[in-house]
Amino acid sequence: MSLKCNCQENSCRPHGKTPRFLEPCVLLILARGMSYGYEIIEMLKKGILVETNPDAGAVYRILRCLEKNQYIISAWNTAKAGAAKRMYTITDSGRGYLARWAENIKTKRDCLNSILKEYSELKKSSGQKKKTTRESSCPEGHPKP
Repeated sequence: MSLKCNCQENSCRPHGKTPRFLEPCVLLILARGMSYGYEIIEMLKKGILVETNPDAGAVYRILRCLEKNQYIISAWNTAKAGAAKRMYTITDSGRGYLARWAENIKTKRDCLNSILKEYSELKKSSGQKKKTTRESSCPEGHPKP
């Protein structure tokens, strides 16, 4: 299933590039409840949704972009002592965008699982053995120069 988009900026179509993968992670965190930038970064750092520590600047850029596209809204919270915090909340439009991301990720996962299954079957049928690091310099099995 391919996701088609008729809008000129393609702002409603998820893209699966790794840096953009933070986008659905941020939306998922906000779907669980209101949060602020530093807290979102700390949740991402716990490694539950992403493998590496995200760049704080990238997270804030994503928050600004999501807000520009009206997938989230923000307001300053000055009620508590200390520095004011910009609190982010997901919108209904953002929930829809998260659902489209989920479908896109499922499609990519299914494709990757298909490739792995085909590779596994090919490997079994050809009796291919793993090459040692001495025999090969790369995952494709090209010999060392």
